[in-house]
Amino acid sequence: MRQKHYDIAILGESLAARVAAALLARRGYRVAFFREPHTVSPWLFSSFHLQQLLLSLGGRSCAASARPLQILTPQSRWEIHGRHSKQEELFREFPDQHEQVTKLLKELAARGERLERSLWRNRKDSLASRPLHANLRARGLFRLFRKPLFAAIEQTLGDSAAAASLITLFEGVSGQPIRKLSLAEGALLWSWVRQHETVSVSGLEELLLHRFDQFHGDTLELAEVATLTRAGRHLQSLTLKDGGVCSADHFVLGSLAGAWLLPPPFELPTSEPTAAAFVTSPLARLSPMLARRMILRASSTIRLTLTATPPRTCRIETIPSQTASDISSATLREELTPIFPFIDFTLSEAPSLERIPALSKPFFARPLPGLVNSVQLQGNLLLAEGASVWPALGLSGDILVGYAVAERLSGKAFKND
Repeated sequence: MRQKHYDIAILGESLAARVAAALLARRGYRVAFFREPHTVSPWLFSSFHLQQLLLSLGGRSCAASARPLQILTPQSRWEIHGRHSKQEELFREFPDQHEQVTKLLKELAARGERLERSLWRNRKDSLASRPLHANLRARGLFRLFRKPLFAAIEQTLGDSAAAASLITLFEGVSGQPIRKLSLAEGALLWSWVRQHETVSVSGLEELLLHRFDQFHGDTLELAEVATLTRAGRHLQSLTLKDGGVCSADHFVLGSLAGAWLLPPPFELPTSEPTAAAFVTSPLARLSPMLARRMILRASSTIRLTLTATPPRTCRIETIPSQTASDISSATLREELTPIFPFIDFTLSEAPSLERIPALSKPFFARPLPGLVNSVQLQGNLLLAEGASVWPALGLSGDILVGYAVAERLSGKAFKND
């Protein structure tokens, strides 16, 4: 390929970028997807957007039962999607407050479902627009973005073991300190976590890439891109290391690696450091009572992911705290002793999630509270990376962001027909 023009060039790979690529190729756009080595975390939960995506792409075969999720604190240990119902788990662990916990979670689930459907109806508005704000206000939902989740938990449960356990849950699934989360974000997260049906992450990845190829999308390697050129405030083309040139009407950032290629004035400020992540050496004699996904509360909240097949290792992600400093590997190993008793293991630092930096002067006037970037950055440049758009929603937010990017570029909503 010496010179070729595309409608859309996607630089870098995230789940949101994969979703946008598959949807846009399905609609008939000429899409170049510049991929990179990428692994999707198993911390993906079901959502209304995800179910609509499977319907759009014929991917019901990806559906799977939700895997157990354990929440461990010094005072409690309970499980979601385990052998016992949620009601049984809550009654056993919080006998004096199980009714209050159940009521709070039911209220969050109902609000989350309403928010999901409002975001679905307004998804082409890029999550940052007056029509979306007006819709949420008309439905009485916008105020949920101004209310802190921590206050709702504290008001209902006080300073109790049940409150500490719910705080641990929400910090673990969002990857954010509890005081950064709004009531709206907590409602969305719980609406997703509680779903009994989810998807196989590997199956979803395979489906998205297969559909992209099937709809005649072009796949190239991001590592082969040498430079990007611009014309005024718009990106114009990219030059490959072999001398080939690709021009496009629109460009989409799918990862931080793609962002580093931007020429001035598209350079973004330096991002804040991310929390430390570690991987254990192989673990022997693991208890069969441990789920593959766990959230542990020690000196801070820690998220643990066990590999499915031998040699069994565990990825450990620390949740950044607004008050405490980063946890050391020595302290972390000591705090993991109750989880892995009588097991000798070492910790090595693992690559942490890199996020595209938040813009110091956003190019959108009315962002939805909780967003750090809009999917529409500037000129013909868009952003498809959930953790850099709406970090509190975790990996499941990538599905929403992928839809928003695809429909922003197409100018109309994607349907399932």
